[in-house]
Amino acid sequence: MLGKVLERPHAVVGWLSDKAALLERFLCAVLISVFTLVLLANVISRYLFNSPLFFAEELALLLLVWMGYLAVSYSIYRSEQIGMGLVVDKLSKKHQRLVAIVVDLILVGISGILFWAALQWLGSSSVSFERAVTLNVPKWPFYLVIPLFWSLMLIHLIDHLLEKTIAAGAEET
Repeated sequence: MLGKVLERPHAVVGWLSDKAALLERFLCAVLISVFTLVLLANVISRYLFNSPLFFAEELALLLLVWMGYLAVSYSIYRSEQIGMGLVVDKLSKKHQRLVAIVVDLILVGISGILFWAALQWLGSSSVSFERAVTLNVPKWPFYLVIPLFWSLMLIHLIDHLLEKTIAAGAEET
């Protein structure tokens, strides 16, 4: 019964999760390309013209942070994060599914809290006035990756949770 109720929302969340993953993958590819070009331009400028690009290191760092957050979210989508299976693998299949659902519920709760906290932090005055020194631009646009990351994580985790719940419900019937 629960599987039937959750089936339709799962289609919407699954579609959102798939589209978010495509976006994450595309953005990671763009960011790694820009990151590489910025560092390459800095090396060429430094060693051929004896004049490094003063903003390159800060920009490269910010690009790397964005890449890292998006890549972690994408790894959640693909379920490629490290797991501790030593104890769980010894349980029955039913109990393994139960543990997986409980873990996903905990992760959804933590992600929701951290998403809310990231929004609160992003709206604080300390973030509003902070500037990237060498780029001479406000830092808050670069900080947008944090709530974006937690919202993407929530979408992927809810999708996984619905998949597992539907699968568990289907096996019980």
